Amino acid sequence: MAEAELHARRAVNGILIYCCRDDLPRQLESIAAQIAEDTLRAGQVVPVDDKVASVSRGDTSISYKNGTTEYLKSTEFLRDYLSMLQRFRRMKIPRPAERA
Repeated sequence: MAEAELHARRAVNGILIYCCRDDLPRQLESIAAQIAEDTLRAGQVVPVDDKVASVSRGDTSISYKNGTTEYLKSTEFLRDYLSMLQRFRRMKIPRPAERA
């Protein structure tokens, strides 16, 4: 199974579990795709843009990105997704016990 497909399945399964659903509404498909892409980037499976943070020309200054800081920034996306998923969350209602 390709790495991207694995991350896509994990994103969809995570959404279904969080929202207590058996179906994935069409509106959540793009969110699932974005979550999969972000987790691929966070896991550094998909290369992130250059490691250069900034370049100055006067007296030549180049600063590089801190890998740890970039990782923490890339995982903060989950907080944003939870607010989007909240609208689609269903309440878990206990089912009555079956009588024998």
